[in-house]
Amino acid sequence: MTGGDEFGAIFDPSRSVVLVASAGTGKTWRLVRRYLWIVAGARPGTREPWATPEQVVAVTFTRAAAAQMRTRLFAALTHEGHDLDRDDDPVLAEIAALRSRDERLGLAERLAAAPIGTLHSYCARLLAEFPELGGVPPDARALEPAEQSLELDAFVAS
Repeated sequence: MTGGDEFGAIFDPSRSVVLVASAGTGKTWRLVRRYLWIVAGARPGTREPWATPEQVVAVTFTRAAAAQMRTRLFAALTHEGHDLDRDDDPVLAEIAALRSRDERLGLAERLAAAPIGTLHSYCARLLAEFPELGGVPPDARALEPAEQSLELDAFVAS
């Protein structure tokens, strides 16, 4: 399996993908499978994954969707191998064949540090890591929604 030929462009790690679709169409399922293929699949002709969890950026619009994505990734990586080897899910079946349970558990542990979140959380992470490049003070932080409202009210009133 190459990750691209059998499943379409979304599973081809050599291509960047932007997935836009309406609610309930399977975006999260596809993004989770793509992510799993990148970190637990293998480059053609090797056992080497395409990237580590720390090298893959998974961005969505809501905190709930990001949490759901992280939960689904963790669940897929921590299930027993026979649970993964399902005919109806060729990505999980391939990963079960490629990676031992210990390898998958190691990947699952690394998800905590992986950049999986909202667009806002990813930007905040970049600004925290590289404040000088963003032109922000080193102690800058994103405002919570209640703080945003107060700041907006103060700005409009002035």
